Amino acid sequence: MRKIYILLFFLLLFFKTAYAQQYFDFNLNKKYVYQDRELEVQFLYDFEGYTEENFIVRPKIDRGSIEIYDPTKNIWINHSDLWTNMPNLAKNMKVRPSLVGKSEIFFEIQNTTDAKIYETGKKTIWGGNIFGNYIEKINKNIFSYNTNEEKTPTPLPSQVSTEEKPPGLFAKMIKYIDGII
Repeated sequence: MRKIYILLFFLLLFFKTAYAQQYFDFNLNKKYVYQDRELEVQFLYDFEGYTEENFIVRPKIDRGSIEIYDPTKNIWINHSDLWTNMPNLAKNMKVRPSLVGKSEIFFEIQNTTDAKIYETGKKTIWGGNIFGNYIEKINKNIFSYNTNEEKTPTPLPSQVSTEEKPPGLFAKMIKYIDGII
């Protein structure tokens, strides 16, 4: 029994943790998408014995929808379309996400020779018209503030009313408890 513990100790000591190898990665030209504009994607990979024609790409997004451009067919393909319609892998591709707020984007890459699917890491992007009409809204708020200010002038310190406000709920409770005690 003692020999087993010693053997396990040495096995744990000499064997390192193994991590899954990631074959594909990507970079984006920007992280913010304004109203369905395109993002340029640069794929990073290094494979031997295969060509780019052996792989097809499907974009994925956790919120919203995303399309990928197929330059051979000159069309945009939705992420929920069939694998057979997806474009071949290329170093530089274009995607068009449609989302509001924060989301994570990643890609599934299928090897057409053995149908094995690889997944890239996830990257955070932001989209939508978050700051749309921002200047107009500020101007409207300033205008309404100025209009309200002209209608109700601020009282002078001598005109401040000294009326006593009715007690709040908390004050009433304290007064009630004080009356009981």
